[in-house]
Amino acid sequence: MLDIQKIYQKKLQTLAKKHHLTISEWRILQQIQAGQNTQALLAAESDLDVSTLSRQIARLVNKGYLDIEKLAAQQRYARRINAYHLNDLGATQLTNMNQDFQKLSQIIFSHWGDEEKNLLKILLNRLEKSLIRSLEA
Repeated sequence: MLDIQKIYQKKLQTLAKKHHLTISEWRILQQIQAGQNTQALLAAESDLDVSTLSRQIARLVNKGYLDIEKLAAQQRYARRINAYHLNDLGATQLTNMNQDFQKLSQIIFSHWGDEEKNLLKILLNRLEKSLIRSLEA
Protein backbone atom coordinates (compact mmCIF):
# COMPACT_ATOMS: atom_id res chain seq x y z
CA MET A 1 0.00 0.00 0.00
CA LEU A 2 2.86 2.38 0.78
CA ASP A 3 4.40 1.72 -2.64
CA ILE A 4 1.15 2.69 -4.35
CA GLN A 5 0.91 5.85 -2.26
CA LYS A 6 4.50 6.81 -3.15
CA ILE A 7 3.86 6.35 -6.88
CA TYR A 8 0.62 8.35 -6.69
CA GLN A 9 2.24 11.10 -4.60
CA LYS A 10 5.16 11.36 -7.05
CA LYS A 11 2.79 11.66 -10.01
CA LEU A 12 0.76 14.37 -8.25
CA GLN A 13 3.95 16.26 -7.39
CA THR A 14 5.03 16.13 -11.03
CA LEU A 15 1.64 17.45 -12.17
CA ALA A 16 1.65 20.20 -9.56
CA LYS A 17 5.21 21.23 -10.42
CA LYS A 18 4.18 21.55 -14.08
CA HIS A 19 1.70 24.21 -12.93
CA HIS A 20 4.17 25.88 -10.53
CA LEU A 21 2.29 24.56 -7.50
CA THR A 22 2.80 22.18 -4.63
CA ILE A 23 0.07 19.66 -3.81
CA SER A 24 -0.80 21.67 -0.68
CA GLU A 25 -1.04 24.89 -2.68
CA TRP A 26 -3.32 23.16 -5.18
CA ARG A 27 -5.59 22.01 -2.36
CA ILE A 28 -5.67 25.52 -0.89
CA LEU A 29 -6.66 26.97 -4.27
CA GLN A 30 -9.45 24.38 -4.49
CA GLN A 31 -10.68 25.32 -1.01
CA ILE A 32 -10.63 29.03 -1.80
CA GLN A 33 -12.56 28.43 -5.01
CA ALA A 34 -15.12 26.49 -2.93
CA GLY A 35 -15.63 29.54 -0.70
CA GLN A 36 -13.32 28.81 2.23
CA ASN A 37 -11.48 32.06 1.78
CA THR A 38 -10.22 33.08 5.23
CA GLN A 39 -7.39 31.54 7.22
CA ALA A 40 -9.83 30.35 9.88
CA LEU A 41 -11.98 28.55 7.32
CA LEU A 42 -8.96 27.11 5.51
CA ALA A 43 -7.34 25.92 8.75
CA ALA A 44 -10.57 24.26 9.89
CA GLU A 45 -10.84 22.33 6.62
CA SER A 46 -7.19 21.40 6.12
CA ASP A 47 -4.74 19.49 8.25
CA LEU A 48 -2.27 22.38 8.16
CA ASP A 49 -1.34 24.38 11.23
CA VAL A 50 -1.84 28.15 11.01
CA SER A 51 1.85 29.03 10.50
CA THR A 52 2.24 26.52 7.65
CA LEU A 53 -1.00 27.73 6.11
CA SER A 54 0.18 31.35 6.35
CA ARG A 55 3.41 30.51 4.51
CA GLN A 56 1.54 28.62 1.80
CA ILE A 57 -0.92 31.48 1.30
CA ALA A 58 1.96 33.98 1.18
CA ARG A 59 3.62 31.90 -1.56
CA LEU A 60 0.38 31.82 -3.55
CA VAL A 61 0.05 35.59 -3.20
CA ASN A 62 3.69 36.07 -4.26
CA LYS A 63 3.15 33.84 -7.29
CA GLY A 64 0.28 36.13 -8.27
CA TYR A 65 -2.48 33.50 -7.90
CA LEU A 66 -4.43 35.14 -5.06
CA ASP A 67 -5.72 38.60 -4.26
CA ILE A 68 -6.18 39.74 -0.67
CA GLU A 69 -9.27 41.54 0.61
CA LYS A 70 -8.90 43.11 4.06
CA LEU A 71 -12.07 42.65 6.08
CA ALA A 72 -13.06 44.67 9.11
CA ALA A 73 -12.37 43.00 12.44
CA GLN A 74 -15.43 41.42 14.05
CA GLN A 75 -14.66 42.93 17.44
CA ARG A 76 -13.00 46.17 18.44
CA TYR A 77 -9.72 44.59 19.61
CA ALA A 78 -9.70 41.60 17.28
CA ARG A 79 -7.07 41.10 14.61
CA ARG A 80 -7.86 42.16 11.10
CA ILE A 81 -9.15 39.34 8.90
CA ASN A 82 -8.05 38.77 5.31
CA ALA A 83 -10.17 37.08 2.67
CA TYR A 84 -8.37 35.47 -0.25
CA HIS A 85 -9.72 35.30 -3.78
CA LEU A 86 -8.47 33.57 -6.89
CA ASN A 87 -7.47 36.06 -9.54
CA ASP A 88 -7.42 35.25 -13.27
CA LEU A 89 -3.94 33.71 -13.17
CA GLY A 90 -4.79 31.61 -10.10
CA ALA A 91 -8.08 30.46 -11.64
CA THR A 92 -6.26 29.49 -14.85
CA GLN A 93 -3.59 27.54 -12.97
CA LEU A 94 -6.23 25.77 -10.87
CA THR A 95 -8.32 24.90 -13.94
CA ASN A 96 -5.28 23.55 -15.78
CA MET A 97 -4.14 21.51 -12.78
CA ASN A 98 -7.65 20.11 -12.26
CA GLN A 99 -7.87 19.16 -15.95
CA ASP A 100 -4.51 17.39 -15.83
CA PHE A 101 -5.60 15.57 -12.67
CA GLN A 102 -8.78 14.41 -14.45
CA LYS A 103 -6.69 13.20 -17.40
CA LEU A 104 -4.46 11.26 -15.01
CA SER A 105 -7.50 9.64 -13.41
CA GLN A 106 -8.86 8.72 -16.83
CA ILE A 107 -5.54 7.17 -17.83
CA ILE A 108 -5.25 5.21 -14.58
CA PHE A 109 -8.76 3.80 -14.83
CA SER A 110 -9.08 3.54 -18.63
CA HIS A 111 -8.92 -0.27 -18.57
CA TRP A 112 -11.14 -0.69 -15.51
CA GLY A 113 -14.79 -1.62 -15.81
CA ASP A 114 -17.51 0.08 -13.79
CA GLU A 115 -17.80 -2.93 -11.50
CA GLU A 116 -14.07 -2.81 -10.70
CA LYS A 117 -14.20 0.95 -10.03
CA ASN A 118 -17.18 0.49 -7.71
CA LEU A 119 -15.46 -2.35 -5.87
CA LEU A 120 -12.37 -0.18 -5.36
CA LYS A 121 -14.54 2.64 -3.95
CA ILE A 122 -16.21 0.21 -1.54
CA LEU A 123 -12.88 -1.24 -0.39
CA LEU A 124 -11.28 2.19 0.04
CA ASN A 125 -14.31 3.35 2.01
CA ARG A 126 -14.00 0.30 4.30
CA LEU A 127 -10.28 0.93 4.72
CA GLU A 128 -10.94 4.57 5.63
CA LYS A 129 -13.55 3.59 8.23
CA SER A 130 -11.22 0.96 9.70
CA LEU A 131 -8.40 3.49 9.96
CA ILE A 132 -10.67 6.03 11.64
CA ARG A 133 -11.89 3.40 14.14
CA SER A 134 -8.31 2.37 14.91
CA LEU A 135 -7.36 5.99 15.61
CA GLU A 136 -10.31 6.39 17.97
CA ALA A 137 -9.43 3.26 19.95
